[in-house]
Amino acid sequence: MTPSDPRDTDPNQQQAEDLNQQEAEALAQGDTTAGAAGLPAEGTADFVDPINTPPPTTEDSPPPQSEPTPDSPPAPAEEPPPPGGVLSTVSEAASEVRQEVHDFLHGPLHLGLDIDEDVRPFLPAIAGHFDFILRYSKNYSLEEHAAVSGAGVHAGLIYEAQANDVLGSFTAGVRSAHHFLQQVDLIGLRPGTRSAVFPACDIDLTSSQLSAGLDYYKGWRSVVVGEGWLLGAYAPGALLELLTLNDTIDYPWSVGAKGWNNTHAYDLTGKWVINQGPPRSILVGGKWAPASLPAIEWPDIGADYDPNVAQTLDWAL
Repeated sequence: MTPSDPRDTDPNQQQAEDLNQQEAEALAQGDTTAGAAGLPAEGTADFVDPINTPPPTTEDSPPPQSEPTPDSPPAPAEEPPPPGGVLSTVSEAASEVRQEVHDFLHGPLHLGLDIDEDVRPFLPAIAGHFDFILRYSKNYSLEEHAAVSGAGVHAGLIYEAQANDVLGSFTAGVRSAHHFLQQVDLIGLRPGTRSAVFPACDIDLTSSQLSAGLDYYKGWRSVVVGEGWLLGAYAPGALLELLTLNDTIDYPWSVGAKGWNNTHAYDLTGKWVINQGPPRSILVGGKWAPASLPAIEWPDIGADYDPNVAQTLDWAL
């Protein structure tokens, strides 16, 4: 056999045989630190233990959760529930929306009161909260009116003699209107451009009595309009509806007795110009507002009064 030419030997094959020979000799001598050919040996910086090394994380793996340390800032506390709970918050928000809708349609409400005594002792409290007062023509004075006007408060006049006058039909209305004109002449008051008088129907009327009430206010109108006054009416809802339908009055004022004939339902229509509440002395928590509007807190002025809300003050003196 002819010996092979060294030039015919593959140098890469020769190098691999040499490495295999070195590895075999190392294993025979008990050297377990030697890695496979071409791999980093155990104990070196590049060595990776295939058993004790955790698998690499992927993009979908959740990040490890760090344990809190003593120096870690405390987690933010949860917000406490609102007073009265979630339903209370929703109710308050709904009330604010109703108020905004009302103001958009009718303009802002005006707060006032009606009272059967001279308000001058209470004017500091009234002027700080109220826009208007309603007083009885039978016991109002020019001096009181000057003080009220000077405090920046508007005033209006109520007429009431006998509660049953409203059942006297047209003749009773004419008689009451002339009595009112005598009263304001004695006071020295003259109406403004759209000033009104509010004759009071201070009793509940049945459906059969409504026609008498209508005639009573027609008697009023036949007298006062020619003297420069417009006509209002303080009355239950059923009568106010009838009076408005017949163009008898200019300013409907809803009574505080909401259980009277159709009064609560009338309040919901929003057709009233003034709306009266129960006496402050019996208000629960001192709060009241017309139906469908958010509650209003009414202050103690040092005397009892009926709270009122008005949509306009055109009727004032």
